[in-house]
Amino acid sequence: MATCLLLKPLVPDDNDHATDLVTQMKHINLLTQAIKMADLELLGDDPQGTTAVNISDSLIEHVYQAQVVVIDANRYGDPDLSTTLALYYLMALSHTCASKTILVAKSRDCIPFAALEKHHTLIFDGDQLRFLDRFKSAVKEILKGIGKPDNPVQEYFKQLDDQDELARVKADLAARQAQVRKLEDQAGAGRITFRRVTPPLDES
Repeated sequence: MATCLLLKPLVPDDNDHATDLVTQMKHINLLTQAIKMADLELLGDDPQGTTAVNISDSLIEHVYQAQVVVIDANRYGDPDLSTTLALYYLMALSHTCASKTILVAKSRDCIPFAALEKHHTLIFDGDQLRFLDRFKSAVKEILKGIGKPDNPVQEYFKQLDDQDELARVKADLAARQAQVRKLEDQAGAGRITFRRVTPPLDES
């Protein structure tokens, strides 16, 4: 069973954020259902996901270990930097590992940068069945390693790989062309002779 890490932002547990807590719980319930239907094993001690409030060794290890990282990218209430800093740090860490990050939000307004609206960014439009199907498809693509890079870091890494591959092809072509020129030079200098071979007569 493939492993999954579910990260969610901190929502203060007080009267001012009571509605936000209820809203987040609904979203997390949907995500845990999607994770279960995709046959993923959730990492961490909390079956409702890990609240990103700090950066610990164990949490960093989970980001590296997880084959799929799911992030609740919703904004609840009017969050300040202190409640989202750890979440986005861990998201960036996940982006450096592989194309394995699924961002989930109720609106594109919750995604802070257009560059993050990549292949595995899922906007929940209220259609639960459609969302679950898209989530399962995204997980399948991630585990099979198919599809486009799902974040800016992996896009940059792919550009570097493409440039390296192009450089190798050009170097191989240049080596072959040099070999051909060498043979042509040797032929022109008479160092390569071609002997006509006459097939034996058929004596039958």
